[in-house]
Amino acid sequence: MCAQFMIHARVRDLAKKLGVFDEDLRKLEQGLARLINKRILPYSLSPVLLCREGKKELIPMMFSLLPRWSKTRKVKFATHNARLESMNSDSQKTVWIYDRPTWRDAFTQRHCIVPMTHFIEPIYRGKWAGNMVRFLPKKGTDEVLCAAGIWEEWIGDDGEVIDSFSIITDDPSQFVRKSGHDRSPLFLTQQGIEHWLDPNPSDRPADLVQLLRAQSYEPSLRLEVDRPLKAGWEKRT
Repeated sequence: MCAQFMIHARVRDLAKKLGVFDEDLRKLEQGLARLINKRILPYSLSPVLLCREGKKELIPMMFSLLPRWSKTRKVKFATHNARLESMNSDSQKTVWIYDRPTWRDAFTQRHCIVPMTHFIEPIYRGKWAGNMVRFLPKKGTDEVLCAAGIWEEWIGDDGEVIDSFSIITDDPSQFVRKSGHDRSPLFLTQQGIEHWLDPNPSDRPADLVQLLRAQSYEPSLRLEVDRPLKAGWEKRT
């Protein structure tokens, strides 16, 4: 899972790296500056990258997807991550992201990119067990990691509008697995970013899964201890 992440960058540098050319950069900075260089947790705001009418935009959204069908502004289960492929514990059959009602419409229709420079995970086994750790690009690089995401627009009965997103996760890279974690955000190449933001309208859900996996890559990462886990973490092993 990825329940915490960070973006350590200036807004103008982040926009440049993501190919966002806003005519009013000062307004963009004012709107997004308070959202970066801090720990982003579920239900907090973070900038995400969209492509609308051929133009890339950085938009603040809530981290935890709120399905359109929800009757309340917060659902009773975690929606900050959307697992690309999972297992039904009863049938022991594979369940794809597009088979789950929470993700189905967003996965086929509303794509985004979630930029980050760190993602933070709990470790329950191996050398780093008992700690939250930060995964970040190796020293000497200023790489912005671009995770595939999906987003949704929720409209309440009173007219309130909430834009929200979820990070798509998949099996971990070799480095993340060896570090003791069982999944990670699905990071995309530059070509993958372009295709994900502007998919072919004829693509079937299964085609989109194939696209994501074909255009994913394993960034060169290092690890830092973030903080110890709370007492009793061993029960999660």
